Amino acid sequence: MQHFLGLTYSSVCICVLASASAVAGDLTKEALGSYELKGSYNQRVKISSPNGGRSFIGTFEVFTRGCQGDVRMAGQASGRYSILFVKKDPNVEGGACKINVVFSPNFNNIEVSHTYCGYSGASCDFNGKLQRTKR
Repeated sequence: MQHFLGLTYSSVCICVLASASAVAGDLTKEALGSYELKGSYNQRVKISSPNGGRSFIGTFEVFTRGCQGDVRMAGQASGRYSILFVKKDPNVEGGACKINVVFSPNFNNIEVSHTYCGYSGASCDFNGKLQRTKR
């Protein structure tokens, strides 16, 4: 039997799988809720997990003078403090709208950035730092 640092390879694999589950578990427990940016450029984000943390649903809204729209999309944990939301569309550059959400370590704030999401009905960006408004 192969060994690595005194552990069998099967033990090492179990540890890696447990770590991957912990990443999604932390996000599920802490990230769900609503976030908002108010001011000259208003945005709202709601994150839910209808299946207990295996994936996420994000609703992203822009509501400011001359700029309104929203998009709803599925996402997966992409790190301990981040979720990548993707909505495929062959009609947009890059083939998909992608919104990356990065959480502060205390999960009270998020930073949102997007790629190729102008088609979604929002003629504006899904970008900015938003503050938690509801768990």
